[in-house]
This record gives sequence, structure tokens and C-alpha cells, in this order.
Amino acid sequence: MAEPHPLPDLSHLCTREQRVLGEALAVHDRVLWLAAGQQPEANPACLALRLGEHNTIEGDLCAAIDAWPIRDRSMDQVILQHSLDFSPLGAVVIGEALRVLKPERELWITGLGRLGWQRWRMSWQAGRGHRPHPPSLNQLRLLLMSHGCVDLQVQCFQNDALAGSASMFSDHYLLRARKREIRPMATTHRRVRVLKSRAGVWSPSARNLRELDADWSGRDPSRLVA
Repeated sequence: MAEPHPLPDLSHLCTREQRVLGEALAVHDRVLWLAAGQQPEANPACLALRLGEHNTIEGDLCAAIDAWPIRDRSMDQVILQHSLDFSPLGAVVIGEALRVLKPERELWITGLGRLGWQRWRMSWQAGRGHRPHPPSLNQLRLLLMSHGCVDLQVQCFQNDALAGSASMFSDHYLLRARKREIRPMATTHRRVRVLKSRAGVWSPSARNLRELDADWSGRDPSRLVA
């Protein structure tokens, strides 16, 4: 039995998103898909997850939202489908998503746009302490760039299932970002030439310098002037 969606109004949209995104992904890519409501259909190459209660994830595996039992750099693609809109630990979710994502691969995020009436309702509920506040696109951009992500692309669209003027307030977005490979800076070692005294060549020592100093200090300075 399918789990109820956190916002029933988004269930139709999420189903369409899953279909469209599924077609855009490479067939043999290992994909981690974390959805806010009903998890995507079973796929051998897709690890399908959904947000659970009490800051957990459920589905193909169950774990705390801040400790995914998945190896670092093991996923070709990671999709966060409206999970940031409904999780109070959005920064933690992004951190874990980028941890398991392979370098130079993409993170996909879908969420509520700034004009969406769902965002307005959730913001009002957040103000009353009933729901986490959905992050804005600017907040997401700054967070992703702080993790070293590049090539951020944002596409906004409307849910055409709503007719008339209601479609004006159904703004959603798809954000794509590439995880950059961060290589440690190479340490350069400069070769320093060590000068050694050769046989038969006078080399000053502390004793020699003291003798020279005593010898010169006893001379008449006027005799040193030509």
C-alpha cells in the first residue's frame, strides 16, 4: 500500500516528475532517489528512499537522516525530490547526498518555487511551528557552492494540471549541480644546494673569525685608509 503524500496536492506532480526524471537518467547509472512522499517505482539500479518520521529515511533501507549507511562516492546520480521542502535538516540531507555522490556527477533537486501557493501555505505553517520552512533557491545556491558544487542550473515550471489562474501559483523548480572533484594541492619541495668546503680551500670558522676580529681591532684605523 502506497504511503500518503505529505501534501496530497503534490502527489500528481511528483508522479510526473519521477517519470520525466527517470527517462533523463542513464540506464546503467546507480541512482539514489530520496522523495518526500511515495518513493519511485522499483528499479534494480535505483536505491528508492522516502522521508520517514522522526528524521529518518525509509524504503530500500532504513536509517537516520544524518547517517546514511552508504559508501562514500558510490552513486552516479542523487535525486532529492521535494525532500528539502519537508525536512527540517535540509543542510544535513545535502551533505549526505554529496558524500555518497561520485565526483563530477550530478545532484538533482526538485522543490517548491517562490510563487507556489504550496510554499506560501508551508511558510505560514512554519511560522506557527507546524512545519519546517522550505529553503529558497538562493539559500540552496549558497549551500551547494559552499560544498564546492559548480555548473548550477535552475529550471522553473508550472503544474499544467491546474487550470486557469490557479496555474500561475503552481511554481516549481528543478536544480542541477555538479560535484567538483577537489584534489589536494601538490606539495613542492625546493632543492637547496649545500656548499661544502673543498680540500685546500680556507673556510672561515668561529675561531678564525675571532682571531681576525682581534687582529683588526688592534690595528690603527688610519693605516687602513689608502
